[in-house]
Amino acid sequence: MQRKIDAPTDRLFVRDIILPHKDTSNPRFVIPSIWVLMICKSVIIMWALFSMAKPSCSQSIPSQSWVDSLYVDVKKIGVSEATWITIQPLLKFDARVNSLDKSQPEFTHDLTSYLNKRITKSRVDYAKQMITQHDSLLNSIESEFDVQKELIVALWGLESDFGRYQGNFNIITSLTSLATGRRGEYFRNELLEAIALFEEGYYQIDEFVGSWAGAIGQCQFMPWNARNYGVDYDRNGIVDLQNSTSDALASIANFVRVLGWNRSFIWGRPVSFSEKIDDTLLKGKTKYLLEKWQEIGVRRINGDPLPEVHIEARLLKAKNSGDRIYLIYSNFDVIMKWNRSHYFALTVGTLIDRITYR
Repeated sequence: MQRKIDAPTDRLFVRDIILPHKDTSNPRFVIPSIWVLMICKSVIIMWALFSMAKPSCSQSIPSQSWVDSLYVDVKKIGVSEATWITIQPLLKFDARVNSLDKSQPEFTHDLTSYLNKRITKSRVDYAKQMITQHDSLLNSIESEFDVQKELIVALWGLESDFGRYQGNFNIITSLTSLATGRRGEYFRNELLEAIALFEEGYYQIDEFVGSWAGAIGQCQFMPWNARNYGVDYDRNGIVDLQNSTSDALASIANFVRVLGWNRSFIWGRPVSFSEKIDDTLLKGKTKYLLEKWQEIGVRRINGDPLPEVHIEARLLKAKNSGDRIYLIYSNFDVIMKWNRSHYFALTVGTLIDRITYR
């Protein structure tokens, strides 16, 4: 039977709709207008909620009010009109950025696969080669900043594959894309820092590229860190984190030193147990001296006693880490300040050990 409308229609909804019915003795039935009204209202509300939840995905550029607000803040930090005109076309959304933000490996991999992908024999061998190749430079940086070369090279290798891959995302566009997301305030502030960094004249607009998250150069510094901790180590008048290995490595050392690295101690170590340990001690929060951990049953990974050093430590079993458990020291917290990921910090520490001891 063909659907027909018997009742007159309203601009907002159909008052009465006649539809087929399985009862052959009564081939038509009427849907009360109030039902139609409720259905239409539900559809409208769902559409509105969806539109409100994802404002940045329905457009390729931010709203004019958002741009105007940014302009006010840009002028407050002294950025010139010429710089604003240059960067304004780059204030747009890149869908790839938000996709990558949601699929970070720390969220999608277990610790073993994360480690295996990043600490390969070729990377360890190349790290050792870089230490030999830049021996004089690294010795000088190590002496000046009191940070060991193995840590510097480990961070260099993990952040940019020793400068060989620094990213090709426009910094302004990446940070604009992230400024409306889950950490919007943080990335909006970094966007302002990036604009100020560009204002300083170190970069051409087509060379102002880096990671999808807005990190710059061989050391993958966020703009604020680049402006505050970047070092002109080759003393040519420019802090060049992209092209100057000297500047990049010295900047790594400078930042790590400021974060509180203590070269008198290691970062931590993988451990084993001589007896069962209470799971509540594995969350990285309980702090004891090594001698106390020894009493509890914590041992080196090969079963040997812990070193007789007067230092506090915590036990950490990271999420999805299987049987891997670590005894972490204060230097581990320093790495976490660099990148707030247990996986990243454990990878840095493990790579330091592979470079140093094997």
